[in-house]
Amino acid sequence: MPADAVTASGSGRVPSISVAYARLQIPRVAAAHRLSTDEVLDLVERNTTSGLEAFLGQPSVNVTTLNLDLAAR
Repeated sequence: MPADAVTASGSGRVPSISVAYARLQIPRVAAAHRLSTDEVLDLVERNTTSGLEAFLGQPSVNVTTLNLDLAAR
């Protein structure tokens, strides 16, 4: 279980989650939005930052932009 699945940021307002936590939620998100898991995986990958953009050097998924992409579908 990814650590961020059971913890929250100090402010509770960090818009990013780990890639592992995002992948764990793909089946549920796909069903809720009536998309295939492959479609949601593609959106997760498009909204994953790495390198200098990543939080503390770890790849992360920007939930805000991911949700906007899901809503646009």
